[in-house]
Amino acid sequence: MKDNIHFVNVESGEKVLKALAICLEQGLESAFKAVTQKKAFTACTRIEKTSLQSILKTATKATAAMEVRYTHGLAGNALMLVRTNDFFRLGDVIQGAEGKIDDGMSPEIVDACVRFFSSAITEANRRFTESHLSAIESAPLTILNPDGKPGSLQNSAEFYEGVLCATFEFIVEPNLDSRIQVLVQTELLDSLAALLPDYEPEPHVMSEVDKRRAMLRNNDESEPPPFEAAPPVAVPPTSAAAPRKGGDRPPGNWNIDLLLDVELPIVVSFGETEMQLKDILKFSVGSVIELDKSVNDPVVIKVNDKPIARGEVVMVDGNYGVKILEVESTAERLRSLG
Repeated sequence: MKDNIHFVNVESGEKVLKALAICLEQGLESAFKAVTQKKAFTACTRIEKTSLQSILKTATKATAAMEVRYTHGLAGNALMLVRTNDFFRLGDVIQGAEGKIDDGMSPEIVDACVRFFSSAITEANRRFTESHLSAIESAPLTILNPDGKPGSLQNSAEFYEGVLCATFEFIVEPNLDSRIQVLVQTELLDSLAALLPDYEPEPHVMSEVDKRRAMLRNNDESEPPPFEAAPPVAVPPTSAAAPRKGGDRPPGNWNIDLLLDVELPIVVSFGETEMQLKDILKFSVGSVIELDKSVNDPVVIKVNDKPIARGEVVMVDGNYGVKILEVESTAERLRSLG
C-alpha cells in the first residue's frame, strides 16, 4: 500500500517534516489513551504548502489555535488549528462525556483540551528524541484565541505565510472525527532539516490498516482475534460440478458465509458542515454550501455510516466513481460493521 501522506507543492528537502509528523501522530494517540483509556486513530494524511491567511479564508467553522514554541533542539514555532466544535467534543470526551456536538467553549473545556494537546506535544518530543537521538523540547502550549474567532489570529498571519501545513485525521468512534492542522514556520522547518541532514523522506509510513491492526494488537493482547483463520483441513477431491456440503466448510468461515449476500448502503462523503436553521431555510436554487474539506482531500467511503476506505473521485463511462486509495483489512471492515 502507498504511503498514506500526500504531499502537495512540497519540495523533496521539505519532506523532512514527515519525521516530526509521525511523532505527533504517536503522541496524540498515546496522550489520548493515557487520559481516557480509549482508543483513538490518528494519521497525517496530507502535507502541503499554504498560509494561515488562506486557511482562515476557506474555513467554514470557528477555529481554535494553539502555538507550539520550541525551546531546545529546534528553533521556531508551529501553529495547531482545531475547529471549535471538534475542540468542544474532544474536551467533552476527555472529561468523561460522550463528545456531543456543541459550540460551547467553556473555560473547563479549553483547559482540558490545552492540557491534552500539551501532553501530546511532550510525548511527540520524547518519541522524536528516542527515534533520532536528538533531544527536542517545547514550552507549554498557549491558546491564541479562546473565543475561536479567526479575527484574533490576523496578527499571526504574517508569521505563517508560505509555510507547510500537516493535516491530521483524529478519530474516536463513534462521535469524534476531527481534523487537526499544524502549520510549521520556515525557521522551524530549516532547523529540522539541519538536525536531520541525512533524513530519507521516502521510507514507508505505516498504513492506516497496519496502524489500526497494531493499535488493536497492543490494546487487546489478552483477547482472541475476532476472525481467526481455521487450520488447513484435508478435503477429498471432488468434481467441479459437485455441490459442496456444509460439513466440508472450514468452521471459521461458516457464519461469515451466511452474511455475504446481505446488502448494505454505501455512501461517499465529500465533507460536512454545520449551519443554523435560519440559514438552511434561506436555501434556494444556486445556493452554495461550503464543506470542511478542500477539493484535493480524499473522500471517505462509508458502509452503514462506518468509514471503511478513502479514495478519489473519478469518471467511469460518464458516471461518477471512486478510486480506492486506502482500505481497511477484511477483519477491520467486519468489526466496524458489527
